[in-house]
Amino acid sequence: MIWDIILGFDKTLVITFVLAAYLLMITPRTDFIFAFIPQFTDPEIGPIWLQILLLGTISLLNGLFFVVCLGAASGYFADALREWVKILNKLTAILFGGLAARLIID
Repeated sequence: MIWDIILGFDKTLVITFVLAAYLLMITPRTDFIFAFIPQFTDPEIGPIWLQILLLGTISLLNGLFFVVCLGAASGYFADALREWVKILNKLTAILFGGLAARLIID
């Protein structure tokens, strides 16, 4: 309720956003990106530190947007897949049964 008053957002949306930002900060992908960012800088355009800061910010915001969209989509699809659990369980049983039969025959 206090989140609605202060930020105007639902509490779960704020928590999802914070967790996504934390996940982006601890992934090795971020280190990999920062290792290659300096090759996209040009000293003639302006200060190198400002270019690296700008490219890093764009990269992090892009990753944050992707992770938030991925989380929202997974929540949506999880609700949709809950209706199909029985069918998916039967399909998986048939698949694994077929693989077991193939192992026995071979």
